[in-house]
Amino acid sequence: MLGAIMGFFRKIFGGKHEEEEYYEEGEEEGFEEEPLDVEPARPRFLSEKAITVKPMNLRSAEDVEQILNEINEGNIVLLRYDDLASEGEEKLKFMVQKLKERILEMGGDLVMIRDRGYPPILIVPRFIEIWRSPD
Repeated sequence: MLGAIMGFFRKIFGGKHEEEEYYEEGEEEGFEEEPLDVEPARPRFLSEKAITVKPMNLRSAEDVEQILNEINEGNIVLLRYDDLASEGEEKLKFMVQKLKERILEMGGDLVMIRDRGYPPILIVPRFIEIWRSPD
């Protein structure tokens, strides 16, 4: 069952890799980097409220709404779904797909964190970017 679930997650999360461009130093001829006497810009925060990382569990549709509220508030969710996975693959697929659709509609993003067993899912609001490794 775990293999089928992992295959499902590969379908959901697997196709969203962006290609990165790399260049070697000296590729651009005639370009010399001059030191700047400017202080780096400080990041602009959307509010003074601290961003909170909240571990949560996905067990039912009510949990989906609570997760969406947390993301809408600008918090980061580290989501476990072990309990839901033990209830059956179909229910898990349905709930995760529903959650993914709603998160993407909000401009947020989500990614599975590789681990043993049922890996957690990291869910972030629209102003946080998830870096994905190229493997």
